[in-house]
Amino acid sequence: MKRVLAIAGAAALVAVALVVRGVLAGDDDGSSGAGGARPVVACSPGLEPICDALADAGFVDPGTESFDLGSTASTTGFVDDRRVDAWITWDPAGPMANFDVASGEPVWAGAEAVGSSPVALAAKQPLDGEGCAAPMSWTCVVSSVEGGASVAVGRIGTIDGVVRLAPIAVSTLSDDETVQDLDVSLVRSVAESSTQAPDDFAAELRTFEVRAGAYDVIVGPASGLDGVVGATLTTPTGDFAMTLVVTPRVGASTRWIADAFDAEAVQEAVRAAGVEPGTGTLADEQRAGELYALRQEITR
Repeated sequence: MKRVLAIAGAAALVAVALVVRGVLAGDDDGSSGAGGARPVVACSPGLEPICDALADAGFVDPGTESFDLGSTASTTGFVDDRRVDAWITWDPAGPMANFDVASGEPVWAGAEAVGSSPVALAAKQPLDGEGCAAPMSWTCVVSSVEGGASVAVGRIGTIDGVVRLAPIAVSTLSDDETVQDLDVSLVRSVAESSTQAPDDFAAELRTFEVRAGAYDVIVGPASGLDGVVGATLTTPTGDFAMTLVVTPRVGASTRWIADAFDAEAVQEAVRAAGVEPGTGTLADEQRAGELYALRQEITR
């Protein structure tokens, strides 16, 4: 990111990460997925086909409900009475959820990236406004909404929505401003500009492709937007990516992950989520803290 969005809790996130690294040295509490009981794995909403593919291939236990940031499961690691061994989600959901754990002890350990793509946008009509001339900047989305365009960018407060909204939110800040200076009403106006958008990227993309006039612009992973008929794909300036991750619970085994995500059917499900399998760089502690602060601001 070009700007540093400082928050008071960023140092705490570093401390949490160090604790997690220490715990990971032990790595195993009995769930292995390789010769032992199959791990219990849950997905964030919209990523359920990946969990289904893993279960169909025999790598994980089937039937665990999805959950997102802000849920009890995200801060306890339990769905009903099932202890979750791993959470398939968008980076950095695990560190963000750890911030909200009441005990202060992290629930989620270091994630493994299993796919990634730059954040991009697809538009059915040329965009005309501030920041829209080549090379396009993310301020183009804001100016387009101010001019009456509707944008599908996920649901406010979800990890999917936060990572897709982040580059737009950052574009509204000057170099010396932090997230606390964010014009929340302006950012929310972008997220709420399309009343017809479903709750997750895959459903939004299907609607964008088949329903004329549903919304003018969709923001999401470039790999998922590439090839949309009747739309122009653009990756605005800035270093923003959507990275799909497997986030293990602290102490749970991760030995099953490599084999599982090498399976062809699982890789197809990863591609269907809009990212390229086997790629991705994890957010550092500062980046995770920035996105946590952004979510706090826009969900007040």
